[in-house]
Amino acid sequence: MDDDKKHFLRAAKQGVLGYVLQDSPAIEVIDAIRAIGRGEAICPRHFTRVLFDCVASQSLDLPNARTRQQWGLTRREQQLIPMIGSGMTNKEIAAQFSLSEKR
Repeated sequence: MDDDKKHFLRAAKQGVLGYVLQDSPAIEVIDAIRAIGRGEAICPRHFTRVLFDCVASQSLDLPNARTRQQWGLTRREQQLIPMIGSGMTNKEIAAQFSLSEKR
């Protein structure tokens, strides 16, 4: 895979358990396959911080339960709030949910 944090985060959000860089030595690829086979998740060390930062920012962007109830938002609408807030396009949001963009 590319050494690109946007690609990494997109893959993680889609549920991948392993992210190995394209220039990784064969032994790292083999180790990653074995780790995933054991049910572990694996990524390059420098992406660990990217993942933690992403989780932290999303939890801060989500409204609390009381606010959600007050607003009457569906689960999907709640998921859209941080995406819209981060400036994602309709096409990017649709891709996150594996949907086609309708005009």
